[in-house]
Amino acid sequence: MTTILPLSRATLQDAALLIRNLRTAMNGKIVCSVEEVSQVLSEALQYGPYRGFVAYGTAGGLQGYIGVDARFAIYAGGHFLQVTELFVQPEARRKGVARTLLASIENMAQWEGGSAIEIGAPDAGKHPGTAAFYENQGYRIVGPRFSKSLK
Repeated sequence: MTTILPLSRATLQDAALLIRNLRTAMNGKIVCSVEEVSQVLSEALQYGPYRGFVAYGTAGGLQGYIGVDARFAIYAGGHFLQVTELFVQPEARRKGVARTLLASIENMAQWEGGSAIEIGAPDAGKHPGTAAFYENQGYRIVGPRFSKSLK
């Protein structure tokens, strides 16, 4: 069984360690420190539209993290949530953790009157398992997006 807790001062360090470790594994090198991630997550606690949730297993072990941002757009029919990150420990994958994290924010969005949930589509060629997972959860690709860094 997976327990989902909101990002808070109590769960922040666990989330920071998980995110740092998984970003390092994905990039094949260290791209951020636990302190840097902790700082960003501390800022997230003060940023109203953003919410994070940490998944713990039955023995209390850290399993995953999902971050969502409340958004509003005419094309979406009003309020919706955008998943900004979803991380699951390798040993917790294919055990329902990501599905549980997504279901928790889907329920939250419905309760809040949200019209949709959006997730940045991974490159299916590079991440076929991730793309298939989202499709199996009922998500569909609706197009790419552009981004420009301002830092």
